[in-house]
Amino acid sequence: MEIKVQITVKSEVGQPEVVREVARLERGSLRSETLGLSLAEARAILGGLEKTMAERQAAEFVEQGRRCSPLWPGARVQRAPPNRVSYPVWQTTTG
Repeated sequence: MEIKVQITVKSEVGQPEVVREVARLERGSLRSETLGLSLAEARAILGGLEKTMAERQAAEFVEQGRRCSPLWPGARVQRAPPNRVSYPVWQTTTG
């Protein structure tokens, strides 16, 4: 018996639908030891799902950022000094 686990991701921003194979399992003759998933198989499937989801979500986030202008007029990105690791913070000026 061959079992194929796939994930299908449909984008809301116009990117094409993606179908990825996450895992392929081969089972010989059915025995009580081969029923269900082993821990290693379950971890491999979950890892494949997480990787695919993170890749597609990041790609969609970047695509949305390309098409969107800043939320407010005068918005700018504040960056940390080069010796620090941080994430951009949006700031606006009021007045």
